[in-house]
Amino acid sequence: MMKKLCILCILLLLLIISGCSSNDSSDISDSDLKKAQAIAVTNADGTILTTITDQDAIDDFVTALQLDDWHLSEQPKNAQIIGSFGFTQEKTIHFNETDNDGKLYDIAQLYLYDTPIVDLNLLGFQLTFTIPDTAYDTLINYLQ
Repeated sequence: MMKKLCILCILLLLLIISGCSSNDSSDISDSDLKKAQAIAVTNADGTILTTITDQDAIDDFVTALQLDDWHLSEQPKNAQIIGSFGFTQEKTIHFNETDNDGKLYDIAQLYLYDTPIVDLNLLGFQLTFTIPDTAYDTLINYLQ
């Protein structure tokens, strides 16, 4: 119950950041993260390995995260960051605005450790989760 509540709070924060609401609220976790327009894949030394911009590839990435199976966790003392995934999107056009500036802005940052642990940074908050092995393997593959 607590895990779902925390994930729901995070996703609601993503919704607020994005400034848009989804017409399909049946899977809010997917709909919010899939609003990203780019995901920058970065290795531990800060080198950008790739940037995912294709919407189908972003959808596949978010689906592979298996957010429903994440569990709040504590970070092991000796865990090392092996990569990160930065979610970005354009600013939302508000009433009386005709165009955005075309820049992408950070909406979330996901840090992957050398164990199936991730940190999610959002709005200055950091939460640590244990993720399923299959999601971990998928993220590792993006870093290779």
